[in-house]
Amino acid sequence: MMTTSTRNISRQHKSTHRGIRNFSHFFSGSFRTAPFKSACPSFSSNCRTRTLHHEWIVDGKVYKAENYQPGGNEKRETIIFLHGLLGNNKNLRTPAKKLTKDNPNFHALMMDLRGHGASPAAGIVPYSSSSPLSSSSSLSSSHEYSHPTINNCANDVIHTVQALNLTGSSSPIGIVGHSFGGRCALTYHHTLCTTGDVNVDTDKETVVNPPQHCFILDSVPGMAHASVDHVLRAIESVPIPIASKKDLVQFLTQDQNVSKAIAHWMTTNLRSYDDQSASTSSGNKGGFEFTFDMSVARGVLDDFPQQDMLLMIRDCVSVSDADSINRTIHKIMASKTGAWTDEMVDELEEIQSDYFDDRLKLVTLDAGHWVHIDDLEGLMVALRAGFDR
Repeated sequence: MMTTSTRNISRQHKSTHRGIRNFSHFFSGSFRTAPFKSACPSFSSNCRTRTLHHEWIVDGKVYKAENYQPGGNEKRETIIFLHGLLGNNKNLRTPAKKLTKDNPNFHALMMDLRGHGASPAAGIVPYSSSSPLSSSSSLSSSHEYSHPTINNCANDVIHTVQALNLTGSSSPIGIVGHSFGGRCALTYHHTLCTTGDVNVDTDKETVVNPPQHCFILDSVPGMAHASVDHVLRAIESVPIPIASKKDLVQFLTQDQNVSKAIAHWMTTNLRSYDDQSASTSSGNKGGFEFTFDMSVARGVLDDFPQQDMLLMIRDCVSVSDADSINRTIHKIMASKTGAWTDEMVDELEEIQSDYFDDRLKLVTLDAGHWVHIDDLEGLMVALRAGFDR
């Protein structure tokens, strides 16, 4: 069920267990701890491509990037979807399919963020030296840009959008991000709203315009819970290659005190080990590895407390208000996580009261952290209400 009331959110589920067995409040999707496949002919963690790996969803159907060309005979508005930490572009397929099937004027751009799915851990090559972001402090050097920070992950998204020629009047009208993806979505929105170069560029058709709608799905300000680090350490200790899914469950539950539910979830994030010359601990050839880059996960987690989400939200709504531009941030909060404090909710409501109501929408869903699973219909109501405006 969806409600716009936030007053009681931080008082609900105070008994929620915060230990390791509930670490999933902060994650979404599949894990990677080993090098993954990329667009490079021979994988290197330093190999950088021109775009993040992505796919499209059109009329509820999934298309590989090479099989779909945006901007053809049918003009469609682009909505970007960004998965959560340790996830991939498949995580938000269901709401994207529903939204594009309901409205054939939309198509969804589903991206793998840096170090996730099939996108390189080192990020992508900035679109061009004349990019609106080329002079920003976050891109002051190639070395700094290779760091796995939220800013750099969001810049990857912007450069991908530029490389796909989704600029000017073809700029994405919306961005939807879950958890870590919500942090990246907010940074994307904030960068495009506040970067001076974007607003003064003489060729408006080469600039990525800020989206009209930015949906942030249960991205809680501050640092991740300590239980996340415990689980990551458990994953790091898994002997790779691991012989079987059964062996993985046994190792995580018996040796690392990880719950069976989480251990079984981890088995969905395995792939065949690339180096067939290696032997597993049992002496068998082959085995499995995780589909996740640990260095990116570590870097991003370290960056969580550096992002002042509430200040960024205030910046975005104040710029939109001053420019009299119809842009809205939709903050979706899950009531069952116990993560939202009175202070967080109070500040959000204060920001909302300081500006026109349509600059910041606060929506509470009767759901756990995975709002797109626990309350899909409530989320769809919020998405439709926003994009139908």
